[in-house]
This record gives sequence, C-alpha cells and structure tokens, in this order.
Amino acid sequence: MTLTMATAAYRFAALPAPGIGEPQGSQVARAVAIPGIGTLPDPLRRLILAAVNIAVSIIYRGKDFHHHHGVNVWALGIRWAQFDITHDGRQTFLVYDVPTNPRPMRRIVSEIRTQTAERQLCRLTLQRRSGRCRHILYFTLEPRIHPGRTL
Repeated sequence: MTLTMATAAYRFAALPAPGIGEPQGSQVARAVAIPGIGTLPDPLRRLILAAVNIAVSIIYRGKDFHHHHGVNVWALGIRWAQFDITHDGRQTFLVYDVPTNPRPMRRIVSEIRTQTAERQLCRLTLQRRSGRCRHILYFTLEPRIHPGRTL
C-alpha cells in the first residue's frame, strides 16, 4: 500500500483508535506515505517506498509490544528506542519520552488507528522545540508471523 501524505491523513482521520491493550506482540512496520513524493506518478511513488522499506528492513525489524510498553527491534536482535503506550479513550499513542532514550528521540510520538483486525495505520510526529508538531510519515503495523518465534 502506498499513499500520498494527504490521502494518508484523510484516511487516518476516519479510523478508530485500537482498543486498550492493542497492538500486542511483534509487529512489522512499513512506511506507506512520506513527504515530498506525493506529486509523483503512482508507479514511481511505489518504487520509492519499496526502496525505502527494503533499505530500512536491513537494519530495522519492527516493534515489540508488551502491555503498556514497547521497544523497537533492530538487526541482530538489538532492542533500542523504548516507548510507552498511552490511551485517552479516543486516541492511542506511542510516546518515546522515556528516560532511557536520547533527548532528541523523546520528541517522537506516534498515533495509532485501526485499519483492520490485523493492520494499524500510524502517524509518526516530531514535536519541535517551538512546541509545534510536524507529521514525518505514515506507516502500517502488522503482526510478524513466525510460529514459535518472536522478534
């Protein structure tokens, strides 16, 4: 799936937040919309996003969720960049403002919305020092399917 940033924002706004305790387990993340390529023809946009996802997958494996916390999983099983999962009834966030993360990373917040029972659409946002937020990209989360194995 590839989207323009505008289409992703439109679809994202119409989706519900996941229930409390979702998602859980090992999830694969894939970029579906990044800034700067929205005006390109669809085949070229697909090619660019495929290249981005292939390049990122060399070092990044996804996210591992456990109850109200999670961590990004990297190559060689390295677990780095922890986050807390927060719910306010209408919204679900992955908040990287965790003491173990480097300061710049603490400004990252991802919001999650449910597309299907097996797929979430997420918006990664960076809070600037001025307090303003900038949407960096949209990505999907889907369960990693490896029977008997975790990330």
